[in-house]
Amino acid sequence: MAFSDESESLVNRLRNQIATIQQEQVRNATIAWARGWDDVAPELARALDELVIAAGEGRLTRAQINRVERLTNALNLISVRLGELVDRTAAEVIGDLEKVVNNAGFITELMVNSQLPTGLPSERDTSLWARIDPIRIDEIINRTTEQITARTLPLQPEATRVMKRELVRGMLTGANPRTTARRMLVRTEQQFNGGLSRALTIARTEMMDAHRTAAQLSESLHTDVVIGWTWVAGLGSRTCPACWSMHGQQFPPSVPGPLGHQNCRCVRVPVTKSWKDLGFDIEEPRSTLPDGGAEFAKLSKADQLAILGPARLAAWDRGDFPMSKWAVRRQTPEWRPSIVPAKAPRG
Repeated sequence: MAFSDESESLVNRLRNQIATIQQEQVRNATIAWARGWDDVAPELARALDELVIAAGEGRLTRAQINRVERLTNALNLISVRLGELVDRTAAEVIGDLEKVVNNAGFITELMVNSQLPTGLPSERDTSLWARIDPIRIDEIINRTTEQITARTLPLQPEATRVMKRELVRGMLTGANPRTTARRMLVRTEQQFNGGLSRALTIARTEMMDAHRTAAQLSESLHTDVVIGWTWVAGLGSRTCPACWSMHGQQFPPSVPGPLGHQNCRCVRVPVTKSWKDLGFDIEEPRSTLPDGGAEFAKLSKADQLAILGPARLAAWDRGDFPMSKWAVRRQTPEWRPSIVPAKAPRG
């Protein structure tokens, strides 16, 4: 594999392209969620004011809470708005899928080319991706759409239940109804916005999976050249221990992935045959793919701590926790297997 500076540039280009799409999704969803809260907050505030009046100077009872019809109406309104916002966020992400899937094929073609001798007839034709059966591309988009829809569907009822439970619990345990009401308005807003965070996490993760699946499909066009793929992580302080551990590992073409954790930004990079195996009697340059262990050792202790946390870093310093042990495979029946950070061994 002649991973080159051009290959690295393409990896960064890919990350930037996806990040640009996702940033626009985040911006639009955040604005919509803020407006949604502005729609429901006044009604909830009025309901809490009624509860304060009902309580007088004493502590609120469950019976008093249940008698305030405005509170029920406010919670119903919140539920409706959350459902609308989740649907809107999912629809926007789904609308971007075709762009992401097609981009995966094009970038994969360029990554293959970046590992081959420059200017020789063996360089791949980047129009090949366009000749893939559109049905296969549609299958990826449809499967991802189903995943996003299925995983965002429970968000609205779950968030509504949590808000109601927190609201009632706060009112029942608060000594001062007025202080409690103000605090519960803030906490309910936090729970409301928690739906935004979860919806975006699902959207980002499923979009990356669609991109990786499309890249795998593109690799299947190059079986005469491509012999596998490499897990490539962004080696920085925001990258988790599992991704540091997986960086540089190679897999057969048939293996899906990277099967990263939620919000994982790791990239699938095709591995080509050696130039000798391809029939070129010229010296092949060394791969420029950074070594994860060497790069981690160069980091400051502050950055190492940010990545590993105190327990893992202490175990690594002792020599009890090599990078190869930083990742474990987690089975999630309702989703897919994922590679997540391992716990530190007990010292």
